Amino acid sequence: SWRRTRPSRARPQRITLAKPSLEQMYRSLVLRMVSRSEENWNTLTVERSRTRYVGVPALTENLVDNQQAFDDALRDDCDILGIDTEFIRVNTFYPIPALYQLAQGSQITLVDARAELDYTTLETTLLDPRVTKIMHACSEDLEVLQHHLGVRPRGLVDTQIAHAFLKPEFSLSYAGLVEGYLGVELKKQSTRSNWLKRPLSKAQLE
Repeated sequence: SWRRTRPSRARPQRITLAKPSLEQMYRSLVLRMVSRSEENWNTLTVERSRTRYVGVPALTENLVDNQQAFDDALRDDCDILGIDTEFIRVNTFYPIPALYQLAQGSQITLVDARAELDYTTLETTLLDPRVTKIMHACSEDLEVLQHHLGVRPRGLVDTQIAHAFLKPEFSLSYAGLVEGYLGVELKKQSTRSNWLKRPLSKAQLE
């Protein structure tokens, strides 16, 4: 008897693409942001095969509060810029900026946000998508930049979100991230201090 048969279809070949190692890429990014050359540390001690940071990089002890030093701090060849802010929001509906922390490789700049400075160079850098901006848990930092400078950075990478793609830790702190990837323990005792008071203490400058 006659039977109707379906035409055979060639089964598509499965193509396996080499997946880039996200963890390797992320680790490299974190290393570029937080690693420092050994000679820049005042004190490093090793405890339980992990590195505990107990000193201050000498180059961060001075606060930039004049235009010339601020302009000199932003390099023309910058392709990755780490940004963190310190601010106070106690009796206001908006954050009062106190300090900008800028990282370009091993160069760290602390900028006094209370000083009368022309921030045009920084604003241009923040808006340049060719410069990768690295921040961590940056929602409040973005509010500071929007209110104070009137900009929202382009080319932004939030390391807290990036880490959440790798491991089920969706709200890991910056200190926890650095310790987990690099074995470096950061001191964070000045997080809730008065950042508007001048001069800043040595603990704050750490």
